[in-house]
Amino acid sequence: MKVCTLLAVVAAVAFSFTSSAAEKAEPFMRPCWRNLTSGAREKIAEYKKAAKGYKRHVDRTKLFVRGQFFYGLGKQYYIRNYYERPLMQDSSLAASNEPGHMLNPESWKRTVGVGRDMLLDGFAFFPTNPGCWDVLPRSVMPGGEATILAELHNGDRGRGVAHCADVAGRILAAPNAFKIRGRVVITCYPAARWSDKAALDFWPKLAQELERRHGPGKFAFMPYMSLFDGADLDKGEMTEEILERTRAHLREILEKTDGIFYWLRESSWAAPEVLRRPHDEIVAPLVKSVLAEEKFKDKFLGVGYWQGHENVYRRFGDIASIGFVRLVTALETIEKLQPDFATAFEWDEQNENTHFRPTVSNGKTTQRVMRHFADRIAGRKPSLYPGDEKLRDIPNVAVAYRKSVQAGEHATVQVLAIPDGTEPGGDWTVSFAWKSASGRVVRSFPPKSLASGKCGMVSFTCPAAELVCEQVLEPELVLSAPGRAARTFSDGLWPMNVEANRNPDCKWVRQALRDVAAGTTGSISVGPAQADGTRKVEGRVSGPVPFRSIEVLEGQDTVYMHDAAKPAGRDDDGTVRFRIAFYALPCFWKEHSSTGIVAVLDSPGVVLSEVNSGLTRRGANTWEFRHKNPMLNFVNVFYADVPAAEARKASILIDLPSAFPRLRVKTADIIDRDAMSFAGPAGVQAVVSRELAQRWMPPPCGVREAKFSFKTKPRSPLSVFRLQAVDENYRVWRGKAVTLLKPSGKTESFAVFEAETSRVARVDSARIVKPSYRFGPRNGDAYYPAVWRDVPLVG
Repeated sequence: MKVCTLLAVVAAVAFSFTSSAAEKAEPFMRPCWRNLTSGAREKIAEYKKAAKGYKRHVDRTKLFVRGQFFYGLGKQYYIRNYYERPLMQDSSLAASNEPGHMLNPESWKRTVGVGRDMLLDGFAFFPTNPGCWDVLPRSVMPGGEATILAELHNGDRGRGVAHCADVAGRILAAPNAFKIRGRVVITCYPAARWSDKAALDFWPKLAQELERRHGPGKFAFMPYMSLFDGADLDKGEMTEEILERTRAHLREILEKTDGIFYWLRESSWAAPEVLRRPHDEIVAPLVKSVLAEEKFKDKFLGVGYWQGHENVYRRFGDIASIGFVRLVTALETIEKLQPDFATAFEWDEQNENTHFRPTVSNGKTTQRVMRHFADRIAGRKPSLYPGDEKLRDIPNVAVAYRKSVQAGEHATVQVLAIPDGTEPGGDWTVSFAWKSASGRVVRSFPPKSLASGKCGMVSFTCPAAELVCEQVLEPELVLSAPGRAARTFSDGLWPMNVEANRNPDCKWVRQALRDVAAGTTGSISVGPAQADGTRKVEGRVSGPVPFRSIEVLEGQDTVYMHDAAKPAGRDDDGTVRFRIAFYALPCFWKEHSSTGIVAVLDSPGVVLSEVNSGLTRRGANTWEFRHKNPMLNFVNVFYADVPAAEARKASILIDLPSAFPRLRVKTADIIDRDAMSFAGPAGVQAVVSRELAQRWMPPPCGVREAKFSFKTKPRSPLSVFRLQAVDENYRVWRGKAVTLLKPSGKTESFAVFEAETSRVARVDSARIVKPSYRFGPRNGDAYYPAVWRDVPLVG
C-alpha cells in the first residue's frame, strides 16, 4: 500500500453566535485580551461606569461603505483576471464611458441604487486618488444622488498638507458632504500606529491649515488611528499601565483633532467570533470613558468594519469572512457601541476581494444583512428587501460554505436567518445533508432550531476527511416551522468540491434562498480528449425570465461566457492568443524597480491589449512599463493576439531590469507546452500561456434559453465543470457538476492532520494530486537566484 503524506493544515473553525463561541475560540484570541491583571480589571470596571456618560452626536449611527470605484460595472475584463466579479456587471455600459473620466455614470447610478436597497447613508471615497474626483459630480447628478464622506491620505500619499487642504475645500463646497452638527466630516487614512511619527505630526499641521484657510468649526477632522501600541498587544497580559497609557495616547490625539476613527480589526484580528470580549469588555469602555470626559464631550467617534478578505494570493486568511460571521459580528458590535458613523471596507476592491457590492459568489446576501442591521440600528421594524414582495413564501434565509475544502480542514455550513417581517411565529427547524451526484446521502446532521425572529445562525460542521470519498457534494437544506410545511432547497445551489491533498481555493459562497433563480434548468457535457488535449463542451439552459449571463466554470475559472451572437464561443478568427501575467509577492515588490518593456517580436500582425492599462504605454508590438513599481500585489495581465501564420515564428521578450533577467520565449514552445513560468529575483513570477477563452465579457444575453458548444483544454484530469447562470433579476443558478475524474479502481491511504486529531483516509488513487518538478528552460523555472543577473535568452 502506497502512503501519501498530507502536510498539516490548520482546520477551519466556525462558530454559532452563541455564548459558547467565545469559549471555543479562546485559544485563537491574543493572550493580552484574555489575560487581564487584577489592576486592569479594576480599571475596566471604572471605565464602564464612566462610559455611561458617552453620547453620540447624531440621531442614529450613520452607515457608509468606502469604495475605490476603479472596478466599475461596465468593465469587461473580469473574466479570468480576478477572484470574483460584480453580479451586476454589464458590458453594454462601456458605451457610456466618458473620455477623461474613470467613473461610468450608469455604473454609478446602479451602485447608488444598491446602496439605497441596503439603507446605506452614503459612500466614502478617497478624493486624493487619481480619478476618484468623479465621485463628486456623479453623486449630485439626477439618479445618482448620494451623501459622500471624504477620506484624505496621510502625508505624501495625500500629496502634502497644502494639497489635502485644497481637496478639503472642494468637499466643503459640496452640498452633499456628510456633516455632524453642521461640520463636514474628513477622515485621514491609513490608521497611524504609535510609531508612525510622520502621520502623527501630519495631523495637527493639516488641522491647523484647514482652520487657517476655511475658518474654525467648518470641519470635523477625524484621522484613522490605532488605539494600542503594537508592542503592548504582543505582551502576554493586559495591565493597568497599558490601559492608562492607551487612554493618555487617545487624549493626546483628541487634543489635536475633532475626533477619532478606529478599526474594530485591532481587537478582532484573528477570530471575529471573539470580538465581543476584547471589544465590548475592554476597548469600548476605554474609548467611551475618554469621550465622556468634560473636555472631550464634543469630540466625534467613527469606526471601521469589514466583511472579509478572501484572496489566496494575498495571504490574509486571518481576516477571512468565515461565512457570515465577521460581518454580522461587526454590525452587532457597532449597534452596541453607538458611534456617530461607521464605514465598511471595501465596496468594490477586486484585487483584495473585500466586496460589499453584490457579487456572483455572494449574491445579495450582504445587502440583506446590511438592510436588516440598518433597520435595527435606526430602531425601525425590519423591512422587506426590494424585489421580495412576491417571494414571501421563501424564507429570508441564507446559506454559506466554502466552495472547495480539502482533507485536514473542516466542512462547515452556516444557515443565517435574516428577519424582515415575513418569518413564522415559531422557530425554524433546520436540517442539512451532503449528497453525492447520484443522490446518495454522504453525511446528514441532526436537526437544529433557529430563532426566526432575530438575526441568528446555526452551523453544521464535520471534518472534510469524512467527506473525501466524494469529489463533489450537493447541498440539501430543509426548513420547517409551526404552521409551515417543510421545504427542501437544493437545486441551483453551489456544489462543493472535496479535495484530497490540494486545494488553493478559500472562497466562501453565500447564497440567499430568495436569490436562487428558481425554475431554471440546464446541463453540460464534456466530450473526450482530442489529440491536442482539447475537449468539446456542449450545454443548454432555460428559464422563466431572460438571462443576463450564462457561463461554464472549470473550478473557479470561467472558461466560457455565452454570447447570443456567437454561441460557438470564441470565433476562430485566424489568431492565436497568448496571455502574459505577472504575479508579485507583496513583501518584495517595493524594493525593486520594474521599468522596462515586454514585446512581441517577429509578428508584424500582432494585436496587443491589457487589463491594467494605466501601468504601461502600448506601442504596435511593445508595452513600455512607465512606473517604477507596477508589480503590485495583484495580477498584471497582458494579451497578444498573433496571426496563425506567425504563431510559430514569433517570440515574447520580457526585459524588466531588476524584476527579471532578460528573457525571450518562443511562442511555438507555449503552443506546445500550454504554459511556461519564470521567477525573477524581485519575487515576481511571469507566466506565459496560450488562451482559448474569450478576452472580453460579452453583453447581457437577453435570452430565456440557449444552446452552446465550445472548445477548451482542461488543466487537470481532476477538473470539475459547472454551469452557472444569472437571470435578469440578478438571481443566480448553478447546475450539477461534471467531473473528468476516471476512478482507477485502486485506493490509497494518506495521513490527515487536523486541529483536534490525526487520521488515515482512503480515496481512489486517481484523486490524489502527485506533483512532479522539472527545472530548466524547457519548462520554465520555479526559482531564479538573484545572482543570475545576465542569463542567455530562453528558447
